[in-house]
Amino acid sequence: MLLPPRDVSASAITGPARPCEIQDFISRTIGTFRDRSCVIAPGRGTNERVRLQTEFPPGDQSGEDERMIQEVHFLPQANAEHLVPLKREGIISITGSNYPRARLLRGWRRVLRLVFDDTEKPIPGGVHFDQEHAKAVIVWLDAVESVIDKVFVHCHAGKRRSGAVALFIAQRYEIPGGIHVYEGYNPLVYKKLVRAWKTRKISRSRSKWR
Repeated sequence: MLLPPRDVSASAITGPARPCEIQDFISRTIGTFRDRSCVIAPGRGTNERVRLQTEFPPGDQSGEDERMIQEVHFLPQANAEHLVPLKREGIISITGSNYPRARLLRGWRRVLRLVFDDTEKPIPGGVHFDQEHAKAVIVWLDAVESVIDKVFVHCHAGKRRSGAVALFIAQRYEIPGGIHVYEGYNPLVYKKLVRAWKTRKISRSRSKWR
């Protein structure tokens, strides 16, 4: 059940495990897994199309167990580019329309790349977060929730866009304990994610009765 946002000043959303400590991840050994699923949702007004890949290696089928996402963290792009992922970790990489894509290290179990700007209203030449982006996040979560335990979300500053997405993930999966959110998360991104999630639930409920 999605709960109303909590306006508490802090640096990350975490689950019941240890707090997010960047140095802990920098010291890890680079894994051997490559990015196996990627969504690019650039939004309207760009030449790129939304691209969804759901390729699973042998023995790595989504739904093979009932494990769900247990932790979510958000952070700046500069820190995300130094993270060395563990086997069951995924990342949502958010970059602006005029910024280069993040140079993530190999080893992430699943990767979602989104391109949109940190705005609350459409601006000339900018890429506005829309329902296409929101649906891409939800589709990606559905595809990875049984094969990853932890999700990292980054944007340029690690505050507004990534904070909104991380807040939505924490509330969707009812991640217990240690939930903190930036006061400045982007409300438009959060609201559109919640709206897309509610619409999806209603559509699924109706289809069961047909």
